Amino acid sequence: MAVTIPLGPDLRINTPAVVRWVEGRMLGLEFTPPLQDRLLADLSRWVFLKREEERDRLAGSGASPLQPRMEGRGGDLALVTSEESLQARLEDLLQGIAPLRRLPPTVAALKEALCAPPALVLFHVSSLGLDERKRLRILAETLAGRMPFLLLGTGLEAAPLLELATELKAVSGYVLGERPGPFFPRLIQGILRRQEAP
Repeated sequence: MAVTIPLGPDLRINTPAVVRWVEGRMLGLEFTPPLQDRLLADLSRWVFLKREEERDRLAGSGASPLQPRMEGRGGDLALVTSEESLQARLEDLLQGIAPLRRLPPTVAALKEALCAPPALVLFHVSSLGLDERKRLRILAETLAGRMPFLLLGTGLEAAPLLELATELKAVSGYVLGERPGPFFPRLIQGILRRQEAP
């Protein structure tokens, strides 16, 4: 059947789908053909924002998703990249959320950083070739589950990056476009909040 799902003023799904289950007022759909990368990325953002709104509602805090993160846990963000320009760009985007330090993409640098563990590690991904995947796997294994990490892509498609993020057990994967909107800071803020929760 053809479905139209209006999720917001800028997000509407118009596509063929197969109904897989129905329960009360809920139903499960399989989109055929699969949703395009751009729509899939927008849908992921929408789901994340709805979850954050629900968390705020349940907590009764009414806090803005962009408020500075709570004191007490310590730690900063570690950006693992060889591109200095990316650090300056992210510092502008994440101003007021957490300090950002840059690490070279080596196991030695990552092990040294574990002496003063960051709250979140951002692995920069600029390619999804076999060598890059192998390198990322080694870097992720160096963390040994001691801290969360995110795959931050540039110049990539969203779907394969999200697949790799799931494979490596990253907390998320995000493609940083030329003009990122407010979603990226909200994503980082949400991850940090979850780490701070008791």
